Amino acid sequence: MSLAAIVSMMFSVAALWGVAALVFVVSIRAEDAKTHLEAEQGGYEPFSPRAARELEAELARVEPGSVYGRALQQCCNEQREAIKAYPRRLYR
Repeated sequence: MSLAAIVSMMFSVAALWGVAALVFVVSIRAEDAKTHLEAEQGGYEPFSPRAARELEAELARVEPGSVYGRALQQCCNEQREAIKAYPRRLYR
């Protein structure tokens, strides 16, 4: 095996593990933030602002009496209640 192939493989392995470690750290920090909010205020909002906007837009498009419409309405209500109940936000 040539030196270039060995160096290429070693770089690939290092890059793979480096990216995996970075994603792991970011994920753990996000979970830590959720845990702290849960402990401090008892919960946090269930959806990000973007997801909440998408839910509202989808709710405007569907029939309100349908099963899907009722489920969307329930999600939107949960989001509104959480925003009123919890002063600190998880999603910014």
